[in-house]
Amino acid sequence: MNIEQLFSDRRQAFWNVSIRYIRLMANSGLMAAVLALILIIGLYYQNFLDWLPQDFPVLLVLTVLFAYMLTRSPIRTFFQSGDLVYLLPLEAKLDRYTRQAQVYSWTIQSAVFVFVLFLLGPLYIDRLSPEFSHLLMTIAVFLVAKAWNIQAQWQNYEANTLQINGS
Repeated sequence: MNIEQLFSDRRQAFWNVSIRYIRLMANSGLMAAVLALILIIGLYYQNFLDWLPQDFPVLLVLTVLFAYMLTRSPIRTFFQSGDLVYLLPLEAKLDRYTRQAQVYSWTIQSAVFVFVLFLLGPLYIDRLSPEFSHLLMTIAVFLVAKAWNIQAQWQNYEANTLQINGS
């Protein structure tokens, strides 16, 4: 078993299966409905911003949403049920594997985070700060905080695993 290639192989296998499901969804008309929904939202977004009362707590809503997105930091390890038996002797050599899992999790979660912030960007610029540089700084701070939270989640995972195993 090549430990150096294990994470890449499992990630590739996961995406091969996922792409099949995505193709099935695309062929079912879901993608056309999503595209139509995006176009409709794009057309009426400015109207929504104009309709939204000035005293609406935009900062509170965005804070709650982004706090949830920041603190929810699952790590996708691609571990399988047999790994408890077969990878246990190689546990000391799995540092690179776990680092790749953390980077992968950060990348996927950051992409979702940036996408949501991109969708809510006009609301942010309209109500909180008209400076685009503030939005970019917010993204940078959130991405660093996301990395920190993923690292903390991994430390928590390791601590709980040690308690379960009695070490």
